[in-house]
Amino acid sequence: KELRRFTIIDSPGGSQSEKRIHQACAFTDAAVVVLSAVPGEYEGCLEQFRQYAMAAMTVGIKSFVIAINKMDHQRVLYSKERFGEIEKFVRSFFESRIRRRSGRSIYVVPISAKTGCNICSSKNSNGPMSWWNGNTLVSAVAALRGSSKRLGSESLEK
Repeated sequence: KELRRFTIIDSPGGSQSEKRIHQACAFTDAAVVVLSAVPGEYEGCLEQFRQYAMAAMTVGIKSFVIAINKMDHQRVLYSKERFGEIEKFVRSFFESRIRRRSGRSIYVVPISAKTGCNICSSKNSNGPMSWWNGNTLVSAVAALRGSSKRLGSESLEK
């Protein structure tokens, strides 16, 4: 079985966030970004998302998992339409900045961290996200491709 290592760096908002993101990106092959699906929260974090994503792309990161969280929230209620709206923006953002043939991989995944929905297993056939037939968060992370040239480290792909 293939052994892979992951280093997780959590960088919520705050005055030191941008500096931490730039430092972390220098050592990573891929990024997982969590966005809220809740109206108002999502729109409120778009500028920070753009800054972090641009910082990651500037240092050569081309593989991203964008987890759309809080799908269970009472103002979202696992809405396929709300997820689609956010997914459309995210894909458009990356497509306009990373060439398609550059080895990029972008996964956009709906999740509910609170309920565990679509984190490790989908169980969506009869569940609240029965409309979703894509990756879980874990399977999207497992599918990420690395650059194999980050500070002499092993690639995420073998």
